[in-house]
Amino acid sequence: MIGKALRDLVYEELPDAEERFYGGRRPMGMYRTKADICWIQPHKTHCNIYFMRGTELTDVDQVLEGTSERFKYAKLRSLDD
Repeated sequence: MIGKALRDLVYEELPDAEERFYGGRRPMGMYRTKADICWIQPHKTHCNIYFMRGTELTDVDQVLEGTSERFKYAKLRSLDD
């Protein structure tokens, strides 16, 4: 449910985005326009949305996590997050 809401939001913001799915132990959906933009990865208790250039985003509400030099992600446990 959270994953679908995130997917809908991605397409609302990036209607021309291409979607690719990767299966396996940790399935995810990758979204790109001219380059990879973000990916959504569901977990049992939450869903993460990762941003390829997350360190370049302004995070006024301080919701982005991660220690990567490039990626950042937001962890959503409910649709209210």
